[in-house]
Amino acid sequence: TSTGISVAALTQSGRWQEVIQGTLTPPTWHRDGSLWTYDQTNAALLRYDPLSGKGPQRISAPKLTGLDVTRLRIARDGVRVAVTTGQNTVQIGALTGGAAGMMLGNFQALTTTEGGNKILDVAWEDDEHLLVLVEGQAGQVLNEINVGDGEIEGVPLKEPLASVAAVKDRVLAEAKMAKGNQIMELSQDRQSWTPKIESGGSTPLFPLG
Repeated sequence: TSTGISVAALTQSGRWQEVIQGTLTPPTWHRDGSLWTYDQTNAALLRYDPLSGKGPQRISAPKLTGLDVTRLRIARDGVRVAVTTGQNTVQIGALTGGAAGMMLGNFQALTTTEGGNKILDVAWEDDEHLLVLVEGQAGQVLNEINVGDGEIEGVPLKEPLASVAAVKDRVLAEAKMAKGNQIMELSQDRQSWTPKIESGGSTPLFPLG
């Protein structure tokens, strides 16, 4: 929300509780059950463990100091982390160390957009592939990037997208339509999109990623 990140259990008795306050990047979950975000005001990487009964823990990330961190997404392997800085750069880092000495580092540039292009969203498909949604004057491009060798494969788009989510061979997206946003799914051959929720859908998510 405008004041922080709230969580709730997916049960009938679940209640929202704000667990981290501040100007934060959208939350991302680690496979160990902890929630992560980047505090943009205080330039701090934060980890919140719902089972600890304590407040958020600050995690060392010296390479992010001074950067305009806009997104933080942890891969399902719990090690690789995609970070967007500003509107046009994606870097890939790695989490190392145990709970007591955890650190985010080993950053490498993955992709940078040019000119007036900007990155709208990123989503992990698997531990090796990241989807990057880019918008420019010529329209939008959805790129699948192999984070190991940097190989890029474009995914055809028919409608403009607001966000993407993926797990293995399934890709969902929020499409901006004249009659209201829809949730679309990419076909197995990656050549077409079909509606899954035809009205009122927004920001699809898969577990983790």
